[in-house]
Amino acid sequence: MNWKKIAADFPINNNFIWLNNAGHVPPGQHAIEAVNRFMQAHTKSGFKTYSLMYPQPHKRVKSILSGLLNCSEDDVALIHNTAEGMNFFSHGLNFSSGDKVLLPEQEYPSNVYPWEHVKENGVSISFIPNSNTQDGFIRNLKEHITPDTKAVSLSAVHWCTGMPFPLKEISSICQENDTEFVVDISQGAGHVPVYIDDWDIPFCTGSAWKWLHGPLGLGILVIKKDKINSLSHIFKGTQSVVSSHNYFPYKSELKDNVDRYVFSTPSLIDWIYFEASLSYLSNIGFDTIANRIYELSDYLSGQLSETGFTVLNKQFAPVKSGIIAAEHEKVSSKKIVDKLKAKNIICADRFNRVRFSVHIFNTFDQIDRTVSILKKIVS
Repeated sequence: MNWKKIAADFPINNNFIWLNNAGHVPPGQHAIEAVNRFMQAHTKSGFKTYSLMYPQPHKRVKSILSGLLNCSEDDVALIHNTAEGMNFFSHGLNFSSGDKVLLPEQEYPSNVYPWEHVKENGVSISFIPNSNTQDGFIRNLKEHITPDTKAVSLSAVHWCTGMPFPLKEISSICQENDTEFVVDISQGAGHVPVYIDDWDIPFCTGSAWKWLHGPLGLGILVIKKDKINSLSHIFKGTQSVVSSHNYFPYKSELKDNVDRYVFSTPSLIDWIYFEASLSYLSNIGFDTIANRIYELSDYLSGQLSETGFTVLNKQFAPVKSGIIAAEHEKVSSKKIVDKLKAKNIICADRFNRVRFSVHIFNTFDQIDRTVSILKKIVS
């Protein structure tokens, strides 16, 4: 694989060392060109261009995502963001007074705030204590899941520590306890395995703009078809119903798959952007991408350890992740992040740790430059 060519495909590399891909990924030249082509055509042909181009990105995006996530194309829809998807689940699941929802401690707000309304109906929200190992988290989950636990909702990968959660084992535990399982795939899809059908994960949602290189403001929703009618449908729009292209007569029958949640006209520009990015990644191969991310991540982790950082990833090894959480006993994470930012090196400050997250357009030379500057900051 010509990684030098791939690095050149991302204009961000001309100005920054971008190590915040768990935040969002700046667009590659392929996405810029795809959107520009559409805009040029749309300027000349108007709605005709929209009508002609709508089916292609819709079908291609669903095809790539379903292959990556091991699910049916009919189970995948594009929405706006994780919080929207989580609200579909929290409002759609039929809670009763006395039920309980379990979330991980220090979970991202998009998987916390959407659940808070259930407390108004006598439903409690409890938090599973964190662990820096998968086995430790499983023990904590088993201690907290009870017969009244209606749902467990968590991220595929913890957004601060970088630890992938053992989704297959968690799904089995939920099934044994007759508990619904909801997964935020934002930090997982694209660099760690998420096998929806094989692991029997009924409900997933996530943002497209992280490991999958999608545009800001585009999200993913996955609901297995055999679970679609177990959710109350709170919102209804033009495209929620069968034969939605025929506006009259008005219809009461909802589509029989997740497309019922695509309420009305989508942002076609976002779909074209996402199609270009997913096609680019798919042509490289998602297994190849994951291996490259792990190669860069392992190299950076080793360099950080030699520079005096405590690297959290080593505690959950050999499990791999593209997110590296590191701390230094002498220098605060905020100071380190600010100093690196002043040198156009972008990472994040998360829970008193520096969070680095690499992707395929990063290079070993960028890591070496980052570590060279880090040595001066902590010396």
